[in-house]
Amino acid sequence: MTRRKRTTSTTLHLTALTPLSRLCFCLFSFASLAAASAAVLQQHINLALFQDISDISISEGSCETGQFKAGRCFYFIDRAAVAVAALRAIEDFNNRDNRIISRFGDPDVVACQKNVSFAGFWDTKGSGIEALRNLLSVLNQTRLDVLISSTGSDRATAIAPPLGLLSIPTIAAAATSPALSNVDRFPTFMRTIPSDDGVAKAICNFWGNNLELLDAAVIYVADPFGDGYAQAVLKHCVFGGTVPTPQQLYASTDTSAQSFRVEIFGFEQSSAVSIESAVARFGASKINIALVVALGRDNPAVLQEAYN
Repeated sequence: MTRRKRTTSTTLHLTALTPLSRLCFCLFSFASLAAASAAVLQQHINLALFQDISDISISEGSCETGQFKAGRCFYFIDRAAVAVAALRAIEDFNNRDNRIISRFGDPDVVACQKNVSFAGFWDTKGSGIEALRNLLSVLNQTRLDVLISSTGSDRATAIAPPLGLLSIPTIAAAATSPALSNVDRFPTFMRTIPSDDGVAKAICNFWGNNLELLDAAVIYVADPFGDGYAQAVLKHCVFGGTVPTPQQLYASTDTSAQSFRVEIFGFEQSSAVSIESAVARFGASKINIALVVALGRDNPAVLQEAYN
């Protein structure tokens, strides 16, 4: 069998989420509210918003000057604009004002006899545990009918199971982990952004068909977002669309029986030592191309370590 050529240049392909400060994420989430509210009996829908404004995993030394307060880095302070947009979106929904979101003027939405009340805004601090703590606080303070979450997969994975148990719809604007598509585990979870499974499939097609590569690597943050992405790449690049077992996921995929080789190198979020180790292992693999799956400052940190 003729083997395809191996690329001779070393390239890092960088992937990152679009900043959540773009208000369309929040507005699209509220456009989905009409469908979510149909199962709620109350005339007034109590809605809470979860958002990453600060991050407890970023140290003071790694935080921008003046942004480290109360033991955490307010790296995402610009995303507070989403909370302001949420208040405007609630007002537009209640008034059936479709000047920004045309869906609010549709006949079925206009005929809906429900209005939305804003239960509050909570900073999840970039942590799944903090998101779960916030959820318990909300449930202790008020009735919760719908939760809008503009946080990542780690936070969504933490809060979606109890919300499902309580039959409370949650609409996510940035959680892309393929695992969240499991309706048995997350029965009330919805999202306005595609799963990474389809993206991974497209990447595998690009690597194999367009670039004619023999191998590639994934350098990823070891959280539900990164783990799900790495697993999806293995699924489509190596295992022909079949979900790999845990043993296959973390084992070397360099075997003669496979036409495409993928190796994965995980690192702890915001850990310079862990990033250095992951990049070093990537370098030792002699693979010439890598997909970086990370968030925030971990992206440039991986690139800088690679260039070093």
